[in-house]
Amino acid sequence: MSVIALRPLADADADFLFRMMRDPEAVHMAAFTPPDPSDRARFDAHLARIRTDPTTTNRMITRDGEPVGNIASFVMEGDTELTHWIDRAAWGQGIASQALALFLEA
Repeated sequence: MSVIALRPLADADADFLFRMMRDPEAVHMAAFTPPDPSDRARFDAHLARIRTDPTTTNRMITRDGEPVGNIASFVMEGDTELTHWIDRAAWGQGIASQALALFLEA
């Protein structure tokens, strides 16, 4: 059985996150996406901003130590919101549910 875990985002995660968040099918399903998901400079600026925002908690989701997605909480209009993004290759395997449980335990 696979081990799902959360860890803080690392600089080395940027390439994986950028690739994952450009997937056309995932972009179509997502609630919030940039106007141009292939704009790496904009992606890097956004990632830098959210990693330093004290009101945001970002975690990388791993399966057996390998990245499969991310989960985060952030404040919008005074309310704490939760978001996640799972690599399409890992959809339908219960990873988001396990990650949510781990995130809420922390």
